Amino acid sequence: MSKWRSLGNGILTMITKIGSGCWHIMDPQNGYTAISKQTLEVLDLDSIYPYYGYCNDMLVKLNTFNMRIEDVVMPSRYGRETSKIRYSKYIQKVAPMLSTGFYGV
Repeated sequence: MSKWRSLGNGILTMITKIGSGCWHIMDPQNGYTAISKQTLEVLDLDSIYPYYGYCNDMLVKLNTFNMRIEDVVMPSRYGRETSKIRYSKYIQKVAPMLSTGFYGV
C-alpha cells in the first residue's frame, strides 16, 4: 500500500471509529462484510450509503441497533492493479455521512 493510501486509510479509520463508536474495528475500509440474516432484517438496506462508504455507514447503523460487530483480520494484497479511489474526494463524501450518523441527524 502506498504511503498516501495508507495515510488516507488511517484517517478514514479514525473518523469511522469516532462516527460509529466501533473502536475495536481495525480496517473498516476493507470492503469485506459478513452479515447475518437476522441483522439484514433489522437494517433498512435502502438507507445504506450507496458509495464506497457503505461499510462505514453500516458500522454506524449496526452500532445504533446495538448489534454485535466482529473484526476479522484480512491482509491487503495488491498486485499490479491501481485503485481508482481518490482519498481527498472520498473523505469529503464519507466524513459528512459519518458525522450525520454520529449526531443522529
